[in-house]
Amino acid sequence: MRISIHTLGTRGDVQPYLALAKGLVQSGHDVQLTAPEQFASMAYERRVAFAPLPREFLAVLESPEAKAILGRSSAGFGAGLKLLKFYREIGRRLLDAEWNAAREFSPQAIIFHPKTLGAPHIAAKLEIPLLLASPLPGFTPTTEFPTPVLPVASLGPFNRLSHALMIHGGSILFSKTIRAWRAEALALPDRRKASPLAGTLYAYSSHVLPKPSDWGSDIIVTGYWFLETKDWSPPDTLAQFLAAGEPPVYVGFGSMPGSSPERLTGLVLEGLRRAGKRGLLATAGGALATSASNEYAHMIAEAL
Repeated sequence: MRISIHTLGTRGDVQPYLALAKGLVQSGHDVQLTAPEQFASMAYERRVAFAPLPREFLAVLESPEAKAILGRSSAGFGAGLKLLKFYREIGRRLLDAEWNAAREFSPQAIIFHPKTLGAPHIAAKLEIPLLLASPLPGFTPTTEFPTPVLPVASLGPFNRLSHALMIHGGSILFSKTIRAWRAEALALPDRRKASPLAGTLYAYSSHVLPKPSDWGSDIIVTGYWFLETKDWSPPDTLAQFLAAGEPPVYVGFGSMPGSSPERLTGLVLEGLRRAGKRGLLATAGGALATSASNEYAHMIAEAL
């Protein structure tokens, strides 16, 4: 089967989907990964066909303006709204690149990350099955917990309704761009909606969060999609730290940049000290600063 996987975001939004693509290829499927151009080498190294999306999407996060917004203590959902003006400028180019990649590949099914807003409409145009895939359980309504974007454990009777924020948020915020693109690039009429979901895959462990009882059989909690490197072994310093005491607490912010990494690192180290825990800190995209390792904290850039 020819399967097109569409994803958009930082490394944390791409690496699991590359692992999924690799697994599907090993199972005999013909797979293409469509993702930001910065991740082309990761796909090629693992012999997964790759179609690039514009580099500008990730470049925005590295801009001084974005770092300033994300680094404020009042950041969060509001930060996303403030960044919208940057993404509206490149939205049409992203949609066009996504459509061109799918049209050239001619898939029989599409698996998509919720950030790739074009995928549901491309599937409708090609009249092929569409499957949503996400590492977060925020795109299928349930009464058991609210949407993960809200900092609350429960909204009671409003839990189910709250999931609309993540399900429809992107389409609403970019509705004008999507509507014009549908008409001009896909020749789809306004009255024709995006393709319905044939199923949903959640890439986390049911041991961490059990599957809600009100999700149907078309919703599958698969477990994590790890991109394993068989010949990898930890550096001597990391191996020594792991062997020197109890398992550490992992602290990392993925590929997200930060405007005050030294301050954030100081807060993390102080928290570890107060809790009496050892910590493994990943600097990755720069949210945490590279500090000297000690007996209760060890710094790494990444680990495969």
